[in-house]
Amino acid sequence: MCSRGRIGISLGLDSDGAPVVAELKRGEAPDTVDLQALKYAAYCLQLTIEDVVDAYARHHNLDKENAAALARDENGEYVLGV
Repeated sequence: MCSRGRIGISLGLDSDGAPVVAELKRGEAPDTVDLQALKYAAYCLQLTIEDVVDAYARHHNLDKENAAALARDENGEYVLGV
């Protein structure tokens, strides 16, 4: 488990390729959680698809070429979740 009541943070892409951040919290979330969501959103705005593919490759111990191939469907659209 993470410190400060966090269980985990996940980064992924929705079906349109937009970054999605999910954080599981242990117990009740503090009142500042909305500001934290804005911080995550600002971070995601800076990400490129290559950043997400690189993170996927590191997380799954893959080279970038294999990760990039797995990140696309048969139409070449990104379908990657991290």
